[in-house]
This record gives sequence, structure tokens and C-alpha cells, in this order.
Amino acid sequence: AVPAQTAERVVRSAPVSELRFEVGLAAEEAFLQSLRVTARFKVEGREPVLLSMPSWTPGSYEVANFARHVSAFTAMQAGRELRWDKLDPDTWRVIPAGRGEVTLEYRVRADTLDNARAWTREDFGFFNGTTVFLMVEGRPETPAAVRVRTEPNWLVATGMTPGDSARRWVARDVHDLMDHPFFVGKFDLDSMRVAEKWMRLATY
Repeated sequence: AVPAQTAERVVRSAPVSELRFEVGLAAEEAFLQSLRVTARFKVEGREPVLLSMPSWTPGSYEVANFARHVSAFTAMQAGRELRWDKLDPDTWRVIPAGRGEVTLEYRVRADTLDNARAWTREDFGFFNGTTVFLMVEGRPETPAAVRVRTEPNWLVATGMTPGDSARRWVARDVHDLMDHPFFVGKFDLDSMRVAEKWMRLATY
């Protein structure tokens, strides 16, 4: 007889709420070709939170291992460092100290000129969600908010749904979060009408 233990182990994170990301792409980050990312979320207890970075981008179906571009990862809660490790090459396991807000900080290298990656030069940068944001493992329905911190006179363009304040956007689930590229910096914005709908064009 064949053992019945052939199914893969299902990996699922503890639930989180109020997931927010802030991406820093101002002149310093553009010069250094490194994005600063802060993620905040609330937890109800000490169950492990599993956060993964995708391995590929929609429309570019090749294994890209975006997690290898992440460095300087830290996890904090109430001013104290939390325990964390890597469950696999693209999944971080964070152990909360209890109920409350957790803050993660990390950097993402942005030096690859490819529409599925992240890239900067002195006055401009772009990134895809798959290269920057972490998804809550096993909970694709988790909504999120995104804020971009940049120079006051730089523009930000994305197809993500605008939030309730400037330079803030909202994603209803992980698919919304991952599949909206961002342009940040000095670039041209124009509009055209197609089939009775206005289209905004961002070009650099």
C-alpha cells in the first residue's frame, strides 16, 4: 500500500490587519539604486507571520528570485527587535512578541533595466510590486495600502487605486498589490481619449 502522506504541507501565515507599505524613492535612493521599504501590520498574538516575495512577475513568466535583491531586513515591535528567520529562499518568518503593530524595514536593489524588475537613475525610478512588496503567505485576500516617499517636485504614476491622501494607494488583495508598476521621478504625463475613456500616459 502507498502511504497517504503524499500531500504537500500547507504553509499559511497568521492573519494580519492594516498592512501598509512605504517605499522610499527620493534622490538619495535613486543615486544609490536601492529602494527603502517599510512594512507595518497588526497582529493578534504570537503566531508566526509568514511573508513571501514572488519569484516571477505577471507577463514575465521566468523564475527571477526577487528575494535575492532584499537586504538589511529588520523586524521590530514596541521598540524591540523580533526573532525572524527564512523559512525558504523567498519567505521570511517573523515571530511577534504579542498583540500589536509590527514594523519591518528592508532595502531592495534597483539596478536592473527590465520591465519586470526595479531600476533607478538620478532623477527617476520604477518598480513592480513583485520586486518590492511582501505577501502574507496563504492569505491572498489581505488588503494593503501603499505610500511613496519621494522629492516634493517629483511625480508618481501607477494604475493602483488612489487612497485618501496624496501619494497613497490601496490594493484590495495580493493581486492588486503585486500587479501595478510605479513610475517615480521626473517624467512626462499626457492624456488621450480612447473609446470614450481617458487614458493617462507616463513616459520617461
